[in-house]
Amino acid sequence: MDGTKRSKKGYRELPRFCHWATTRHGKKVIRFRRRGFSAYIHSAPDSQNFYADYTACLNRQKPSEESREQKVKIEPGTISKLIERYYKLAKFQDLALSTQKVFRGDLERFRKIYGDQEVSKFKRRHINDIVGGMADRPQAANNLLKRLKPVLEEAIDLGWLKINPVVGASSFKKKTDGFKTWTNAEMDQFEDFHKSGTTARLAYALAYYTTNRRSDVAILGKQHVHIEDGKKRIKFKQKKTGQQMDVIIHPALLKEIDLITHNELTFVLTSHGRPFTDAGLGNWFRDQCNAAGLSKVSMHGLRKSAAKAMIDKGSTTAEAAGMTGHQTLAEIDHYAQERDNKLLADRAVSNLTRNRK
Repeated sequence: MDGTKRSKKGYRELPRFCHWATTRHGKKVIRFRRRGFSAYIHSAPDSQNFYADYTACLNRQKPSEESREQKVKIEPGTISKLIERYYKLAKFQDLALSTQKVFRGDLERFRKIYGDQEVSKFKRRHINDIVGGMADRPQAANNLLKRLKPVLEEAIDLGWLKINPVVGASSFKKKTDGFKTWTNAEMDQFEDFHKSGTTARLAYALAYYTTNRRSDVAILGKQHVHIEDGKKRIKFKQKKTGQQMDVIIHPALLKEIDLITHNELTFVLTSHGRPFTDAGLGNWFRDQCNAAGLSKVSMHGLRKSAAKAMIDKGSTTAEAAGMTGHQTLAEIDHYAQERDNKLLADRAVSNLTRNRK
């Protein structure tokens, strides 16, 4: 016996809302059913993919097809075997589930084409050819290089490679700044359209004045508020990074929180009075921006705007990172690229004054 709890019929006991079902082909599968939402979970209940699939179902999302068990035999020394091993490493398992999903998507697409190739035969020229063939998708090509680097590092540890072929491989120059940083004029336009006390204004204030990602904005609530030295603060753990945050509540945000009339555990609720999913909040906020005549901005752009504003007004990158939760200064430097260099240069001129003796 493996020690796993089993039902009287011998099947593993399943978490809430799950039960064993039989398909028309006679195959035993796990079915999730909750409040009108139903989905099949194809990953084994004791597998690493099961928790991610179960969480997706709780959020009323269909499990990814990538969670189906591999039916093709994986040979040792192949790309498929290497990627499979990478998924089991602590450095992958420590990533947030949302990040794991993104990484898996990129790697599985690569694996589908090159999975049966021998790792030992992969050279830098092969990587360059693969990336070069993605010229119509430069950002996807650069992302693939990032995903492959740690995977092929594992091949070195296994003795399958002597050097990592990704190191030194050609990448495409960055042609986009990612999510658009909001201008002051755009923020004024949003605030003029969505008045204080509305849900849209509350979500906007939470995103900007806490510099949070949508995944954190979606879960923040009154339970995260505490008082220290007579001042209200928000204390929580970031969903993506696990970083512990404890920041003072800006007066503009406190005003919106004080206007909340419901008593639920999340500040921002759907029109049905329920908490948002991460994706749901992002899509809903996109609609609020469109309603205000702002078609090119997003919630994540507010995070960039906040980082820029802090640095423009004299905060160091370390101080800004303390607010955003970035774990390295290199990450916050990426957000600070749109800082007002003219303003900073003018301020720096005063530091050139010499005091002659």
